[in-house]
Amino acid sequence: MTIILIIIKTIIAWILLTAAVINLLAMILGSVFYSAAKHKIEDPSINEMAMKRTNYIILSLSIFTTVVFYYALNRFLNFGIAVSAALLMFSRLPGLLIEIGTTVKPKPPVNTLAQIIFWLALPVIFLSFYFLR
Repeated sequence: MTIILIIIKTIIAWILLTAAVINLLAMILGSVFYSAAKHKIEDPSINEMAMKRTNYIILSLSIFTTVVFYYALNRFLNFGIAVSAALLMFSRLPGLLIEIGTTVKPKPPVNTLAQIIFWLALPVIFLSFYFLR
């Protein structure tokens, strides 16, 4: 009975971690690859210096939020959950680079490796919950 509960907790945690790390990574990448000139073309009233300053603040807050997120995972759950969240974050990096429209295009072996890492996080979460009990 406990194994079934661990499997259910694993699937729920995997879905929640995937959603959380994708949003954290999207905030960081959106700040890193932000182009004020691109938005200036769309709206000429944009002040570029103010946008760059705002972008640095958002990037700093995004990195701080990510560090706090990983610290909380490690502190309140265990190290395995934090590692699996890092695996999920790094596995989504190539896909998010394509989605935000950068000039960086990952090659097919990188995408395959990213998918392997993405699915590898599932047994890591399971083992973390199994040894947590």
